[in-house]
Amino acid sequence: MNNPNEKLNLANQDFNNQQFYQAADLDQEIIQDNPQLKQQGLSIRLAHCLVLSGNWSMISGNLTPGTNYLDVSGWLNSLFQGKPVNAENQPIPWYTYPAIEFLEDKINSDSLVFEFGGGQSTLWWSNRVKQVISIESDEGWFNQIYQPMPENVQLNLESDEQKYADFILQYPDKYFDIIIVDGINRNLCLENSLRKIKENGLLIFDNIDDHRYDSSIKLLASEGYKKIDFWGLIPGYIYKNCTSLFFKSTEI
Repeated sequence: MNNPNEKLNLANQDFNNQQFYQAADLDQEIIQDNPQLKQQGLSIRLAHCLVLSGNWSMISGNLTPGTNYLDVSGWLNSLFQGKPVNAENQPIPWYTYPAIEFLEDKINSDSLVFEFGGGQSTLWWSNRVKQVISIESDEGWFNQIYQPMPENVQLNLESDEQKYADFILQYPDKYFDIIIVDGINRNLCLENSLRKIKENGLLIFDNIDDHRYDSSIKLLASEGYKKIDFWGLIPGYIYKNCTSLFFKSTEI
């Protein structure tokens, strides 16, 4: 079988059927014959196959029940599904696990949430707050996530970076209890959010470890915001990341 597309289809089938050893072998063959596919991300899938091909039920069975964090957190499940979910297949945000765990018992059910960047996190927030208003820039992703959204979610599409960041400006000042800065044009999104967050509100800035967002950190500090950094794994990825929470009031 010399056609890489045929092999890719077989590898995809094996992966979807959780036959990770077979998928890994095929991916490795494809990369060896077509080195350019490594640069297109196939090697990442190969790495994921190698991780998932471990006998995780046996590994968990040899540990104290509930202590295999990769299993009970849903990290392995997220790696397989390609989206952030917990061990029960329920959606979770693409924040670091320490940030998610910190937030779990600190969310007021009456909260109004604005979210730059929609997805699994939108569903997670919708189960915990009064209303979520989310703006997404990627039309393909928007079309994928639009249908499952519950009634307390307003999901909007805006691909223009300036209009995306300005979308929040249509709402009254000090309107939102929680604002999540993610997606595109984050520095301007953050700047536009400062008038819209309540005095005792919470700003969540994802991937704050990226040096491109240093100006946002400085701006928030100049406005009197305190910061807690939550470093750790994120669902479905092997590298460490940082989700930061910013607040003025210590009510949280």
